[in-house]
Amino acid sequence: MPKSKHRKKRSGASSPSSPTPPKPKASPKWVAYLGVGFIAVGVLLVILTYLTGLPGSTLLAGFLLMGAGLVTMSQLR
Repeated sequence: MPKSKHRKKRSGASSPSSPTPPKPKASPKWVAYLGVGFIAVGVLLVILTYLTGLPGSTLLAGFLLMGAGLVTMSQLR
């Protein structure tokens, strides 16, 4: 079976170096607290809706708050 040919290595000086991309800025601490707060209040509303028989709009508000918490947490860096 024939042997494959090996590539010759280039000298290190001729290869261009790409600049490193800048790191994204860290999010403020309140973003995490706000996201966790939205999720906690949403879960609390859903639980209270089933335990106390509150109207259906409370259930919708709970799910919307949980969704808002997930969107907020996705902005966390």
